[in-house]
Amino acid sequence: MRRFALLIPLALSASTAFAQDIPPTSTAQPAISLTRAIEIAEKHLGGNATEASLSQTDRSVRYEVDVQKGMHEYQVYIDAKTGQVIGAAPDVID
Repeated sequence: MRRFALLIPLALSASTAFAQDIPPTSTAQPAISLTRAIEIAEKHLGGNATEASLSQTDRSVRYEVDVQKGMHEYQVYIDAKTGQVIGAAPDVID
C-alpha cells in the first residue's frame, strides 16, 4: 500500500503555511481541491481546520482534515474524487 501526504498546517489566523511531501511520480489526482475539502470539513463539524493532508492508497484518494471545535479536535475524512464526507472521529493526541 502506498501512502502519500500533502500536509498543510493551518493557523486560526488568516496566515497559512504550506509543505508538500508528494513524490513527483505520484498519481494522486483529486477531483476537488484541498481548499474545498477544508471548507467541507469545517462545515461538517462547524469548527476551524488546523491541518489537512491528502492520502492515497491503492484503492482510494482522500483528504484528512483536522478540525478544532470548542475544546476538541476531530479528523474528518473527505473523498477526494466526490467531495463526500467519508467519516469523522475524535483525533487522538499522543
